[in-house]
Amino acid sequence: MATAVTTTPTVTVVPAASDRPGFYANYASKSSFALGATQIGVGVLVCVVPWATLGFFGYAFVGLLFVSAGICGFAAGRVKKSCQIIGSMVLAIIAAVFAVPFFIAYATYAVEADSEYVEDMAYILMMLFLVESVASIWSAAICCRSVCCGRRQTTGSAIPVIYQVQSGQVMMTMMNVAPPPQQQQAALPDMVLPPYPGQGATAPPENAAYQNNAYGEGYVGKLLYVSVNVIIYDFVNACFHFI
Repeated sequence: MATAVTTTPTVTVVPAASDRPGFYANYASKSSFALGATQIGVGVLVCVVPWATLGFFGYAFVGLLFVSAGICGFAAGRVKKSCQIIGSMVLAIIAAVFAVPFFIAYATYAVEADSEYVEDMAYILMMLFLVESVASIWSAAICCRSVCCGRRQTTGSAIPVIYQVQSGQVMMTMMNVAPPPQQQQAALPDMVLPPYPGQGATAPPENAAYQNNAYGEGYVGKLLYVSVNVIIYDFVNACFHFI
Protein backbone atom coordinates (compact mmCIF):
# COMPACT_ATOMS: atom_id res chain seq x y z
CA MET A 1 0.00 0.00 0.00
CA ALA A 2 1.51 3.31 -1.13
CA THR A 3 1.70 6.07 1.41
CA ALA A 4 1.41 9.68 0.23
CA VAL A 5 4.04 11.87 1.78
CA THR A 6 3.25 15.56 1.90
CA THR A 7 6.30 17.80 1.94
CA THR A 8 6.33 21.48 2.77
CA PRO A 9 8.52 23.74 0.62
CA THR A 10 11.46 25.17 2.49
CA VAL A 11 12.08 28.84 1.79
CA THR A 12 15.55 30.21 2.43
CA VAL A 13 16.20 33.92 2.01
CA VAL A 14 19.73 34.71 0.88
CA PRO A 15 20.52 38.41 1.40
CA ALA A 16 22.52 40.07 -1.32
CA ALA A 17 25.89 41.55 -0.62
CA SER A 18 25.34 45.03 0.70
CA ASP A 19 27.63 47.79 1.79
CA ARG A 20 28.43 48.55 5.37
CA PRO A 21 25.85 50.93 6.84
CA GLY A 22 27.10 54.46 7.39
CA PHE A 23 30.36 53.84 5.51
CA TYR A 24 31.61 56.43 3.02
CA ALA A 25 34.09 54.91 0.60
CA ASN A 26 34.75 58.08 -1.38
CA TYR A 27 35.70 60.15 1.66
CA ALA A 28 39.02 61.93 1.02
CA SER A 29 40.95 60.30 3.85
CA LYS A 30 44.39 61.60 2.78
CA SER A 31 43.13 65.16 2.67
CA SER A 32 41.46 64.63 6.03
CA PHE A 33 44.75 63.43 7.55
CA ALA A 34 46.66 66.40 6.14
CA LEU A 35 44.07 68.94 7.25
CA GLY A 36 43.82 67.31 10.68
CA ALA A 37 47.58 67.55 11.15
CA THR A 38 47.49 71.19 10.07
CA GLN A 39 44.72 72.02 12.53
CA ILE A 40 46.49 70.25 15.38
CA GLY A 41 49.73 72.11 14.64
CA VAL A 42 48.00 75.47 14.42
CA GLY A 43 46.07 74.79 17.62
CA VAL A 44 49.23 73.95 19.54
CA LEU A 45 50.99 77.08 18.26
CA VAL A 46 48.00 79.28 19.09
CA CYS A 47 48.10 77.93 22.66
CA VAL A 48 51.89 78.12 23.11
CA VAL A 49 53.07 81.21 21.21
CA PRO A 50 51.26 83.93 23.20
CA TRP A 51 52.35 82.52 26.58
CA ALA A 52 55.94 81.77 25.51
CA THR A 53 56.68 85.30 24.32
CA LEU A 54 56.75 87.46 27.44
CA GLY A 55 53.04 87.21 28.19
CA PHE A 56 51.64 88.43 24.89
CA PHE A 57 47.88 88.16 25.07
CA GLY A 58 46.15 85.22 23.38
CA TYR A 59 43.19 82.87 23.65
CA ALA A 60 44.16 79.32 24.56
CA PHE A 61 40.61 77.93 24.29
CA VAL A 62 40.63 78.68 20.56
CA GLY A 63 43.77 76.58 20.16
CA LEU A 64 42.14 73.70 22.05
CA LEU A 65 39.17 73.93 19.69
CA PHE A 66 41.50 73.70 16.69
CA VAL A 67 43.25 70.66 18.19
CA SER A 68 39.90 68.94 18.77
CA ALA A 69 38.85 69.59 15.18
CA GLY A 70 42.13 68.12 13.92
CA ILE A 71 41.75 64.98 16.03
CA CYS A 72 38.23 64.45 14.70
CA GLY A 73 39.58 64.89 11.17
CA PHE A 74 42.12 62.13 11.83
CA ALA A 75 39.40 59.84 13.18
CA ALA A 76 37.11 60.52 10.21
CA GLY A 77 39.89 59.75 7.73
CA ARG A 78 40.71 56.49 9.50
CA VAL A 79 37.28 54.89 9.87
CA LYS A 80 35.22 56.75 7.21
CA LYS A 81 32.05 56.39 9.27
CA SER A 82 29.17 58.85 9.35
CA CYS A 83 29.51 59.63 13.06
CA GLN A 84 33.16 60.67 12.81
CA ILE A 85 32.69 62.54 9.52
CA ILE A 86 29.72 64.54 10.82
CA GLY A 87 31.57 65.31 14.06
CA SER A 88 34.59 66.49 12.10
CA MET A 89 32.39 68.66 9.90
CA VAL A 90 30.68 70.29 12.90
CA LEU A 91 33.95 71.04 14.69
CA ALA A 92 35.52 72.33 11.45
CA ILE A 93 32.61 74.72 10.96
CA ILE A 94 32.89 75.96 14.56
CA ALA A 95 36.66 76.37 14.14
CA ALA A 96 36.11 78.40 10.97
CA VAL A 97 33.58 80.60 12.77
CA PHE A 98 36.26 81.45 15.35
CA ALA A 99 39.29 81.53 13.04
CA VAL A 100 37.99 84.05 10.50
CA PRO A 101 37.06 86.82 13.03
CA PHE A 102 40.33 86.30 14.92
CA PHE A 103 42.26 86.60 11.65
CA ILE A 104 40.55 89.92 10.92
CA ALA A 105 41.08 91.13 14.50
CA TYR A 106 44.80 90.34 14.55
CA ALA A 107 45.27 91.87 11.08
CA THR A 108 43.73 95.10 12.36
CA TYR A 109 45.77 94.94 15.56
CA ALA A 110 49.00 94.46 13.56
CA VAL A 111 48.31 97.57 11.52
CA GLU A 112 47.54 99.69 14.58
CA ALA A 113 50.32 98.30 16.82
CA ASP A 114 52.49 100.89 18.59
CA SER A 115 55.61 98.73 18.89
CA GLU A 116 57.55 96.45 16.60
CA TYR A 117 57.33 93.51 19.00
CA VAL A 118 53.55 93.65 19.25
CA GLU A 119 53.29 94.07 15.50
CA ASP A 120 55.42 90.96 14.85
CA MET A 121 53.41 88.84 17.28
CA ALA A 122 50.15 90.05 15.78
CA TYR A 123 51.37 89.14 12.29
CA ILE A 124 52.38 85.65 13.46
CA LEU A 125 48.99 84.99 15.04
CA MET A 126 47.26 86.49 12.02
CA MET A 127 49.02 83.99 9.73
CA LEU A 128 48.16 81.11 12.06
CA PHE A 129 44.49 82.03 12.05
CA LEU A 130 44.58 82.44 8.27
CA VAL A 131 45.96 78.90 7.88
CA GLU A 132 43.34 77.59 10.31
CA SER A 133 40.56 79.37 8.42
CA VAL A 134 41.56 77.73 5.14
CA ALA A 135 42.10 74.29 6.73
CA SER A 136 38.81 74.27 8.64
CA ILE A 137 36.74 75.46 5.68
CA TRP A 138 38.38 72.88 3.43
CA SER A 139 37.81 70.12 5.99
CA ALA A 140 34.15 71.06 6.36
CA ALA A 141 33.79 71.06 2.57
CA ILE A 142 35.14 67.53 2.06
CA CYS A 143 33.02 66.24 4.95
CA CYS A 144 29.90 67.88 3.54
CA ARG A 145 30.65 66.49 0.08
CA SER A 146 30.93 62.94 1.41
CA VAL A 147 27.85 63.17 3.63
CA CYS A 148 25.61 64.83 1.04
CA CYS A 149 26.81 63.15 -2.16
CA GLY A 150 28.91 60.14 -1.26
CA ARG A 151 26.74 57.64 0.64
CA ARG A 152 27.15 54.20 -0.84
CA GLN A 153 23.81 52.72 -1.73
CA THR A 154 22.93 49.06 -1.41
CA THR A 155 23.01 47.54 -4.87
CA GLY A 156 21.53 44.14 -4.22
CA SER A 157 18.23 42.80 -2.92
CA ALA A 158 17.19 39.69 -1.05
CA ILE A 159 16.68 36.65 -3.31
CA PRO A 160 14.36 33.96 -1.95
CA VAL A 161 15.52 30.41 -2.73
CA ILE A 162 12.82 27.73 -2.56
CA TYR A 163 13.79 24.10 -2.05
CA GLN A 164 11.02 21.63 -2.88
CA VAL A 165 11.20 17.93 -2.17
CA GLN A 166 8.91 15.93 -4.45
CA SER A 167 9.07 12.18 -5.16
CA GLY A 168 12.43 11.84 -3.51
CA GLN A 169 14.02 14.57 -5.67
CA VAL A 170 15.35 17.91 -4.61
CA MET A 171 14.47 20.92 -6.77
CA MET A 172 15.76 24.44 -6.37
CA THR A 173 13.93 27.52 -7.64
CA MET A 174 15.42 30.97 -7.56
CA MET A 175 13.77 34.28 -8.30
CA ASN A 176 15.59 36.20 -10.99
CA VAL A 177 16.63 39.76 -10.30
CA ALA A 178 14.98 42.23 -12.61
CA PRO A 179 17.38 43.35 -15.36
CA PRO A 180 18.38 47.00 -15.57
CA PRO A 181 16.07 49.19 -17.63
CA GLN A 182 17.04 49.48 -21.26
CA GLN A 183 17.43 52.76 -23.03
CA GLN A 184 14.37 53.85 -24.90
CA GLN A 185 14.87 54.03 -28.64
CA ALA A 186 13.07 56.26 -31.06
CA ALA A 187 10.07 54.52 -32.58
CA LEU A 188 10.18 54.07 -36.35
CA PRO A 189 7.04 54.44 -38.47
CA ASP A 190 5.28 51.16 -39.10
CA MET A 191 5.29 49.68 -42.55
CA VAL A 192 2.00 49.05 -44.27
CA LEU A 193 1.57 45.29 -44.42
CA PRO A 194 0.27 43.74 -47.63
CA PRO A 195 -3.35 42.63 -47.54
CA TYR A 196 -2.47 39.25 -49.07
CA PRO A 197 0.70 37.21 -49.59
CA GLY A 198 2.87 38.16 -52.52
CA GLN A 199 2.31 41.88 -52.41
CA GLY A 200 5.34 43.92 -51.33
CA ALA A 201 5.22 46.24 -48.40
CA THR A 202 4.69 49.89 -49.18
CA ALA A 203 6.52 52.75 -47.52
CA PRO A 204 4.58 54.92 -45.08
CA PRO A 205 3.20 58.17 -46.44
CA GLU A 206 5.17 61.36 -46.04
CA ASN A 207 4.54 63.39 -42.95
CA ALA A 208 1.83 65.94 -43.65
CA ALA A 209 3.33 68.40 -41.20
CA TYR A 210 6.64 68.28 -43.06
CA GLN A 211 4.87 68.90 -46.38
CA ASN A 212 3.01 71.89 -44.95
CA ASN A 213 6.22 73.25 -43.47
CA ALA A 214 8.07 72.94 -46.80
CA TYR A 215 5.18 74.59 -48.64
CA GLY A 216 5.09 77.41 -46.10
CA GLU A 217 8.84 77.99 -46.39
CA GLY A 218 8.59 78.15 -50.19
CA TYR A 219 5.69 80.61 -50.05
CA VAL A 220 7.50 82.88 -47.59
CA GLY A 221 10.63 82.81 -49.75
CA LYS A 222 8.73 83.82 -52.88
CA LEU A 223 6.91 86.60 -51.04
CA LEU A 224 10.22 87.90 -49.66
CA TYR A 225 11.81 87.83 -53.12
CA VAL A 226 8.94 89.81 -54.67
CA SER A 227 8.98 92.37 -51.84
CA VAL A 228 12.72 92.98 -52.22
CA ASN A 229 12.36 93.42 -55.99
CA VAL A 230 9.54 95.94 -55.54
CA ILE A 231 11.56 97.94 -52.99
CA ILE A 232 14.61 98.04 -55.26
CA TYR A 233 12.48 99.06 -58.26
CA ASP A 234 10.84 101.90 -56.30
CA PHE A 235 14.20 103.09 -54.99
CA VAL A 236 15.71 103.21 -58.50
CA ASN A 237 12.68 105.11 -59.85
CA ALA A 238 12.92 107.62 -57.01
CA CYS A 239 16.59 108.21 -57.74
CA PHE A 240 15.94 108.83 -61.44
CA HIS A 241 13.06 111.14 -60.53
CA PHE A 242 15.30 113.36 -58.38
CA ILE A 243 18.04 113.36 -61.03
